[in-house]
Amino acid sequence: MGYMCHHHIVVISFHEKDIKKAHARAKDKCGDVVTEILMTPINGYRFFMVGPDGSKEGWSASDKGDKSRENFVDWLNNQAYKDGSNSFSWIYVKHAGEDHEVDPPEIISWG
Repeated sequence: MGYMCHHHIVVISFHEKDIKKAHARAKDKCGDVVTEILMTPINGYRFFMVGPDGSKEGWSASDKGDKSRENFVDWLNNQAYKDGSNSFSWIYVKHAGEDHEVDPPEIISWG
């Protein structure tokens, strides 16, 4: 028996080609929980979200979703230029869906 804890990633970039590449990778790794690419009304930044899998913690579907998101974040980290900068900025967060005392909001990683 598990509890709900939602995990999601928001990715933003100023490079249209790069965000399309990241979006395709996210769709490949994470499937239907990936939103379409949207654009900010000012300065033309593009962004999308990898949404939560909806499964309870400890269930196989949750473990699979966690692994998919981790693989995608690894891919984002590997897109860094030689100087360590990256055309992507992202935040990977989790927050409880049922009992905030069990699992408070937490930033898992960012870049």
